[in-house]
Amino acid sequence: LAADNLYKRELFRLPDPFVVLTVDGAQTQTTKALKRTLSPYWNETFKVQVKPTSVITAQVFDQRKFKKRGQGFLGVINVQVSQHLNVQTGGEGKCSGAERSDLKNSNNSDPVQGRLALQFSVAAEQASPQ
Repeated sequence: LAADNLYKRELFRLPDPFVVLTVDGAQTQTTKALKRTLSPYWNETFKVQVKPTSVITAQVFDQRKFKKRGQGFLGVINVQVSQHLNVQTGGEGKCSGAERSDLKNSNNSDPVQGRLALQFSVAAEQASPQ
């Protein structure tokens, strides 16, 4: 995960960004917050289960503003897994993909800018011998 050119909401302070990853609205993982940067790079790995119809949502927030309702949001991307990976590998091999998208706004009118890069791979689960 990496972002660049995040929106600077305050004149004298850079954000402390972190990402909340959600798969199909249920599985949630969170990165660590990185201090005072508009171009964070999170060197973190998460394991989640996906289906061909899964959507990975990555929301970027400013940690210092996160607790104030609606003030910490820096942008969101939604990744449709089926557009990048063949998750039906038949138990063999590993597939990978990447998404680099402009951050979008959610339902509020706060300005949003920047891009988020998400790299991912799918490893087929091996059936256990019976």
